[in-house]
Amino acid sequence: MFRKLPPAPPMLSLEEILEDMETFRAEKPESPETRHLQEPDNPSVEDWWRVFETFLKDVDHLAEVKTRLEELKKHVQEKNQTIKSQSGEIHEEIEKNLEEISLFQEEMKMQSER
Repeated sequence: MFRKLPPAPPMLSLEEILEDMETFRAEKPESPETRHLQEPDNPSVEDWWRVFETFLKDVDHLAEVKTRLEELKKHVQEKNQTIKSQSGEIHEEIEKNLEEISLFQEEMKMQSER
């Protein structure tokens, strides 16, 4: 009935933790999809507008994605409600059928005793 949990990993000492922190380095790799100006210190007006317009397109695209996600979320919630409702109806029908079966069994038992 109950599963046995695996043993807990050994605890590190404070010294071990501090030693690990000295050697730990997190580096965030640059995304290849990140848009940069060709010459970041002195961009041309054309480059600046190109990056700006691309950014605006990305913002519009993300807004569309967000809208679609909200629509899908609403759809899933509606389906969940429908499933819960139908589940309740099915359980009620099962209970009704079980009661009828019990009554039928009792009736059969009474008839066999006669």
